[in-house]
Amino acid sequence: MSRPYLWRNDVTGRAVSWRVWVLIWLCPVIFALAAVWLFAQTWYDLTHSVEADAQVVRIYRWDDTGGVAPLMRYTDPQGQTHEATPGLRHPDWDFEIGSTRPIRYFPDRQGDIILPGAHNWFVAQVIAVIALVLVIPALILHRRLRRWLKERSVA
Repeated sequence: MSRPYLWRNDVTGRAVSWRVWVLIWLCPVIFALAAVWLFAQTWYDLTHSVEADAQVVRIYRWDDTGGVAPLMRYTDPQGQTHEATPGLRHPDWDFEIGSTRPIRYFPDRQGDIILPGAHNWFVAQVIAVIALVLVIPALILHRRLRRWLKERSVA
């Protein structure tokens, strides 16, 4: 039975363990999968929600961060009125009370709404950029190890 190794350079030749390849590609793959999951989740939320116009009823304020969250009132197709917040806070959501804004709501979860905008995709985009940045060192290491494996053994 051979001893475990990450890489070796001896009379039997050069070799790199599968563990090294996993270590090189683990972070980029995990971040890429997370980005795909977040894009899919955002797409699902936006395609399975219903558009409506909602009136701003109240604004919740947080003085420490400057963030605000609007309480919105909307009417579903059955004529029932519901009030909901986006569940997030953002400084750009300081809407005038009484104004009407477009929202997306889930028919089975009346307390949950989405305010349309690019911010819905932002987290997935950031994670995707991190994955792309992590691919660069992974490709460099991958290429160097492949080149090292092709060179003649010095032992």
